[in-house]
Amino acid sequence: MRPIEKAEILDAATYERQRPDIRRRILVLKGKRRVPLGAHATLHFETRETMLYQVHEMLRAESSWTRPGAIEAELEAYNPLVPAGRELSATLMIEYET
Repeated sequence: MRPIEKAEILDAATYERQRPDIRRRILVLKGKRRVPLGAHATLHFETRETMLYQVHEMLRAESSWTRPGAIEAELEAYNPLVPAGRELSATLMIEYET
């Protein structure tokens, strides 16, 4: 899979309008790629699409769409998790209630 490019990032207003549909689609996709590892750990096998969603969600959470370099910083952080060639990429989630 190819890395996510800056041109693929939606602007904040467009993302907000499309977010409910995007979120539903991604949650279904993530549900199929989720492997429980016991009571407190889960592996989420990532795709380019799940990483694109994550970039958008981080920009949204940090309200950083217009901050200089913010998009590039998110792409730098999340592109290494986009599987390339025959690679697998997974995020380990450790979950405890507080």
